Amino acid sequence: MLELNADNTLDYLRTRGDVPYLEQARVEMLGWGVSNVVLRVTRPLSEDLIIKQSRAQLRTKAEW
Repeated sequence: MLELNADNTLDYLRTRGDVPYLEQARVEMLGWGVSNVVLRVTRPLSEDLIIKQSRAQLRTKAEW
């Protein structure tokens, strides 16, 4: 599973066809959740996107 982050989310969305390759967009992390990651994709010409992805492993000290 590809764990999305601010560095790889835009490429992921472009390969899926959700964001055109020539469109300028910016990705920022909205939260550092224990069970998921939430990102905002800001797009000047279209509606912004909110991406939420469950983590494969909970982000805790002890493995779950």
